Amino acid sequence: MENNRSKPVHQISGLELFDQFKEANRSTMLTRLSESLDDIRLKGWIFPFTLLIKGPHEDVEVIKEAWRRHFLRSPDNFNIRDIGKFSFIARKLSSIF
Repeated sequence: MENNRSKPVHQISGLELFDQFKEANRSTMLTRLSESLDDIRLKGWIFPFTLLIKGPHEDVEVIKEAWRRHFLRSPDNFNIRDIGKFSFIARKLSSIF
């Protein structure tokens, strides 16, 4: 992909997006969310915008609850559209292929 000046545009990696997601939510007043972000890990990603994360069940639940309550912030220039369990995603992907 190129911009109008014919210079290559930087494509963000999964790790960069994950780090931006964590950083966007670090400044929150929700201490438990901040602690949960420390314990989750990037396990992979589906290009271009799906992050696969893993962590202790309690921490994943805290992140899901923050999403339900509209406390979770998206990285700049991105929008979080959904949060789900991998088993749901895996079934959905297998039905496509």
